Amino acid sequence: MEKEMRKTAAIVLTLLTLSMTMPPAYSLPYWFKEGTYVKYALLMPENHDEREWNAFQVWPELLPKDAYESMSAVEEIDTDSFITLVVKGDVFLTFEIVDMSNDTASIRVTLEMNKVLVNFHKPLNRLVLSRTIHLNLTDMMYHQNGMALGTPAFFVDPAKLPDKGTLLVRLSTLRRFNFTTSDLKVNNLSFTWMDKKILHTHYGDFNPPYILVGSNEVPLIWSRGEGGIWVSVASSRVYDSDTGVMLTTPLMGLSPELLTIGIINGDSYDYLACRRMKELFNEGKADREWWEPGFNLYDTNIEFPETSSTAAPRTGMRYFFLLSLTFLIITQTIQRAKLLLQNNR
Repeated sequence: MEKEMRKTAAIVLTLLTLSMTMPPAYSLPYWFKEGTYVKYALLMPENHDEREWNAFQVWPELLPKDAYESMSAVEEIDTDSFITLVVKGDVFLTFEIVDMSNDTASIRVTLEMNKVLVNFHKPLNRLVLSRTIHLNLTDMMYHQNGMALGTPAFFVDPAKLPDKGTLLVRLSTLRRFNFTTSDLKVNNLSFTWMDKKILHTHYGDFNPPYILVGSNEVPLIWSRGEGGIWVSVASSRVYDSDTGVMLTTPLMGLSPELLTIGIINGDSYDYLACRRMKELFNEGKADREWWEPGFNLYDTNIEFPETSSTAAPRTGMRYFFLLSLTFLIITQTIQRAKLLLQNNR
C-alpha cells in the first residue's frame, strides 16, 4: 500500500511540474468562426473643431483596385510616391472571418473613412479600403506570397501570449519601395495597464485585468525631392483577458491588416473618446475610469462572458482563477497522498 501511495504522489508531482513548465497548446477561441466580426471606430464629436482630423499615408501599389480607382477619379496618382488621406469624419476598422478551412482562416479587413481629402485638397465623401487576407492557423501568422506578414491585431490567445521578439508586422517588405525601416516585434507584455480602472469603449465597459502588447520602435523613412516621410513607428494594443479580443489601441501604429490594404503610416485619434476622457478628469473620476483615444471597440457579434454582479462584458480573473483552482486541486491531492503514506507506515 505504501508503495502504491508513493507512486501516486510521484505521478501527481510530475503532473504539477509539467503543468508549470509546458507551454499551453494554441487553441482557437470559442468565438473564432465564420461570420464573426469585430468593428473599431475613431469618432468625431458633433460640432468638432476643423483642426480635428486623422491622416493616413497610403502607398498606391498596395491599394485595393477599387480604392485606387476612386482616388484616381479625383486626383492624379503618382505610383512612385505615397498619398496622404486627411479624414475629417468618422473612421471604422472592421475584421470579419469570412471563411475557414482546416488550417487557414480568411479575414476580410475593411477601413471605412468619411469626409476624406486626398492629398489634403481633393474631396471624397467616403473611401473604403478592403481586402481579404489569409491567416495560417498553425502558426497564427498572416501569410502572403509565401512570407509571414505578422500576427493578427484584433485578438491574441490569452492562454498562449506572444513571447518577446515575436513578429508583429513585417515592415521590411517596404524596402522594395526604398523605405528605410525594420520589423515591428513584441517588446512588452503587461497585465498592469489601467489595472484599477474601468475601460469605456463605444461598445461597452470592461474591467481589469487587461493584456497590453507593445512593440519596439522602428524608423520609417522615405524621401524624394521635397517630399518624404520621416517618422518612428510603434504599436501598443490592449486586449480583453477572457476572450483575447482587442479593446482599444493606445498606439495603433501599423498592423499586417493595415499594411495589406495600403496603409504605411497613420495617426489614429478618437476625438469623441478624448472629450469623454476630459469629462472624467473634470468630474474627478479619472482615477477609476478611462477612455483611450485610439481605435475603440465599436461593435461585434461576439458574446462576451458576463459577471454576476454587473452583467458587464467581463469576467476579469477567469483564467487566473482556473489556474489557481487547478493548482489547489493538485496540492490537495498531494497532501492527501502524504497523509495516506503516513497512516500506512
